[in-house]
Amino acid sequence: RECRGSGRFNHQVPRPPSPVSRASMLGLRQSYPSGGVTRVETIKELSRHDLDTASEASGASLSTGLSHVGTPPTIRDLNLEEEGSLKLDRWGFVISENFDDDRFPAPHFDAIVRARLTSTTREEAAEENKRLVVWQRMLRSKRVWSVWQLSPQRSILRRRVRSGIPDAVRARVWMSFAGLDGGTEPGGVALPDVTEVSTLSSACPASTREIISRDIARTFPEHALFRDGAGNLTSRLDGGANGTSQSVGQEQLERVLCAYAAFDPEVGYCQGMSYLAAVLLMYAPDGEALRLLAAMLHRCGMRDMFLPGMPGFLSASQAFEGLIALRLPRLHAHLCEEGASSCVPYASRWFLTCFLGCLPFDASLRALDCLFFDRDCKVLHRLGVAILEHHENKLLRIRNDALLKELGRVASQCLQVQALFTAAYKNESGAPRSGDWACAPQEELEQQRMQSLPEQ
Repeated sequence: RECRGSGRFNHQVPRPPSPVSRASMLGLRQSYPSGGVTRVETIKELSRHDLDTASEASGASLSTGLSHVGTPPTIRDLNLEEEGSLKLDRWGFVISENFDDDRFPAPHFDAIVRARLTSTTREEAAEENKRLVVWQRMLRSKRVWSVWQLSPQRSILRRRVRSGIPDAVRARVWMSFAGLDGGTEPGGVALPDVTEVSTLSSACPASTREIISRDIARTFPEHALFRDGAGNLTSRLDGGANGTSQSVGQEQLERVLCAYAAFDPEVGYCQGMSYLAAVLLMYAPDGEALRLLAAMLHRCGMRDMFLPGMPGFLSASQAFEGLIALRLPRLHAHLCEEGASSCVPYASRWFLTCFLGCLPFDASLRALDCLFFDRDCKVLHRLGVAILEHHENKLLRIRNDALLKELGRVASQCLQVQALFTAAYKNESGAPRSGDWACAPQEELEQQRMQSLPEQ
């Protein structure tokens, strides 16, 4: 009923009310970036009332407290409405039965909040606990964990990563995959230290800070941690000019983004980075979130996407169009016929945010799991092709401007997460590595595309 970690960020989660604590098997567990294995008590009996009650307070009690050193915030600290008018899913997102609610001005966010009022069934919860026990065994010591990252055990670890890392150990595993678990990382850029967040943040240029402040109000506005200080769910499009105070999560998000902009002035800040930083703050304190963000960009192939001119994204989009021609020739021919052959209008949001806000949230977390494990962005190509393949028949029947609009919505309609990842990895070959996006494989993809086109 309580989760403990050991290490520099050791603290105990305050005991929540009884119905919420009984939902510990639903995945409402604390994650520790550098600590011992989380202990979770398995609940044998869980009633429907417990499931409903747990979903109302799940994100408030534990999920939204993951980004704080010391005592996590309480429901009152986060300005959550205690009268029960809002229901939160296991990650802290508001669940609304009416997706036309005025409190959600951005329609694409419905992909995140489209969750069941009950976080999961008892069977799914039991299966998740079994997976957590397996991960606990792998993480029980540094020696055992190091063995799992070598062949042949690494192939088994790869399959388990693609099935999703349990929330209770996700932050710790991310840091290990990114080389932030205390070991030495040969070569590359030295990442900022956890104690440098405030110093780097204060060195951020005023013009960049102003842009970041505006984007923060539009980043996960339906998440309990990132609502403004008044508890509003709507986006503050004026960037706080109306005097509305920021929440604790928004302050930390601004601090992390400003710190990275000062750490890497060549990249500075680009739209899309706020979503990446926000999801890292759901699992780690701001210092560790900054290091994870820097590792994601410098060690996992994401940095080129955010450079001025976005050369990495342009190369990735060209490679993605080539993969569509190879894997889905009928759809590619249809897109060319309708003048929608360029994937930039919809793939920009997919790739720059790692599908955050596009796919259901648990699918986006799995994408991040694979990105950190592979230290490469090829998972983005795989998921993109799998999404289009799943909706190919429907897209072939749509024409004109409606086709481009539907392409922007198809990701949010992929609710079967396991089936999506199975389809994405059914063929291990074919997804180019990020380092090859602008190199010779482009010519090879073009040659194969021309061969696959039907004769005119």
